Amino acid sequence: MSHAQSEGKTHNKARSPDQNGSKTNGASGASPFQGLPPSDPALQDLVNAHRAPLRPHFAHVRAEYAANRGRLLEEYYGDKNGVTVLENKPGRKPEYRLELEFAFGNSDARLEDLVRSGRIEERRWTTVLDGKPLLTVERAIFTWLVSVMSFAEYTQTAVSQNGNLEEKIVITVASAKRELQAISALARKMAQKNTLLLYLLGMPWGLVIVAGLGFGIATYRYSIGDVGQNWQLMYCVVAGATGAVISVMVRITNGERVEIDLDQGPKMTIMIGAFRPIIGGIFGAVLYVFIFAGLVPFSPPTGKDATLFYCGVAFLAGFSERWAQDTIVHNVPKGPTPPAQPA
Repeated sequence: MSHAQSEGKTHNKARSPDQNGSKTNGASGASPFQGLPPSDPALQDLVNAHRAPLRPHFAHVRAEYAANRGRLLEEYYGDKNGVTVLENKPGRKPEYRLELEFAFGNSDARLEDLVRSGRIEERRWTTVLDGKPLLTVERAIFTWLVSVMSFAEYTQTAVSQNGNLEEKIVITVASAKRELQAISALARKMAQKNTLLLYLLGMPWGLVIVAGLGFGIATYRYSIGDVGQNWQLMYCVVAGATGAVISVMVRITNGERVEIDLDQGPKMTIMIGAFRPIIGGIFGAVLYVFIFAGLVPFSPPTGKDATLFYCGVAFLAGFSERWAQDTIVHNVPKGPTPPAQPA
């Protein structure tokens, strides 16, 4: 009989002898430990201690395991299998991880593939999520693994007792795959929220860089274009950066997805968020220079404030990078066409 606990609460009817003094229905015979149990036990040692008759070392092994690896939040022990969710606190922010012990080669290959898939899925999200979102995913995968591993142990004893075992395996595998897909979708949604938050946290740093760039342009000792045009260029840089920030805000408000790679890590995500206003500011400045040089078919309307015109175009350049790129590419001067080669 398996043993599963969550922060001291049992998940099924099996309990350790220090709780009710009852025997387990697991393996019989001598204790798997010769003498004292190991001082730094692994999960396999914990599984062995749990399935030993009367479990004389289980409480001690469990305490040592938790002391060396972290607080046990979830735990399940089968006859030869086990899975735990641990919490570590190396700093102020806790870290969570899942440990798995599964006897491959003793169960149906389809069920073993499920266990591998669950483990791979768990490993994937530990590199993207942290904190409570990661704990939510770890606990969901723990529950899923307990279900699959329990059924795998059931099939090992039910082969000769149940004629419709094959049908049950097919149904269980299909159901488990759907459940794992749902867990993956939940994890992806939380990862997207976490990544978007990091992306937004990077944008103020980009605005600070743009502000420094604009100040440097305004105070540059040589004038750009006519006398006093440095300030117009500075306004365009700021307007372009503002357009980029407003573009992201509008997309989030409208519920549109901001495409961000989930696997690039938090530092890179913050850096990419900082790039967004910088790129918008650069596009605003480039379009100002192109207009001033007559390279694009735009010009300030007669009798209107030219500075406002330039700032408006720069804002559009930051708001829509694609429009800015198309405007620049389509209006860039083309080189001379090479003469045709004689036949």
